[in-house]
Amino acid sequence: NAMQAWQTILIALGGNAAVLAARAYPAKLFVGHKLSRDVSSFQAELKATSAAAIERLKSDLQHWKDWELQDHTREDKNKAWNKGWEAMRNEVPAVRHALENEFRAILNGTSSLVG
Repeated sequence: NAMQAWQTILIALGGNAAVLAARAYPAKLFVGHKLSRDVSSFQAELKATSAAAIERLKSDLQHWKDWELQDHTREDKNKAWNKGWEAMRNEVPAVRHALENEFRAILNGTSSLVG
């Protein structure tokens, strides 16, 4: 009798767990798909914003005519240009990589941001 009671309890709990898992899986797929679309949208927006900022910077820098600048000013302009380019080349990929990793962690449910 005691054995049958335990079997009944285990079957009841196992059945409930199976139903819960069957209901949770489609919800997880839906949330993952939604986040994936949001990540893709965010990534495209980030690329567009970065490209626009780069073009704006190029335009601003091209307004300075090199022949109208004094030597030290031309050097400052070149240093600023090189510093900006190095930042874009070195820092943006690292930030993008960190964002991609965080979004993957969110999709996997392992992010420290998801509570």
